[in-house]
Amino acid sequence: MHNSSRSLIGTALAVLAIALASGCGGSGSPQTRPPAEAVPQPTLLGASHILIMHRDSDRAPASIIRTREEALARVQEVAAKVKAEGADFAALAGEYSDCPSSAKGGDLGTFAPDQMVAAFSEATMKLAVGEISEPVETQFGFHIIRRNQ
Repeated sequence: MHNSSRSLIGTALAVLAIALASGCGGSGSPQTRPPAEAVPQPTLLGASHILIMHRDSDRAPASIIRTREEALARVQEVAAKVKAEGADFAALAGEYSDCPSSAKGGDLGTFAPDQMVAAFSEATMKLAVGEISEPVETQFGFHIIRRNQ
């Protein structure tokens, strides 16, 4: 079976499960389309990021001495570089990110949405695959996120 066929079957099964769980198709009530918030979200996301920390960030090492305002200015500068035509996200992550993932070009691999802090997961889910976010602030600092999956 081809991967695209598996993906379509998986999507169809997820939609069916939502329909059954919401009472559609068996409760005797009129069938309606599930509300928009019931549309299945991906079970796994894939992303890379560039993290710019400041001295008040959670888990900031002692070597991070920049203020929040300095971190904000830096992430805006890096965001402009990332969005420039021909930019190499992985190389920029290696150069600018304060996260240990910088050694892997910022790659965080795949994760369930609830494995990351809410602001990070929500921003990632709003992106199309390959799209890059505006800076996103979490308790760890400022992130520039590229959705990989």
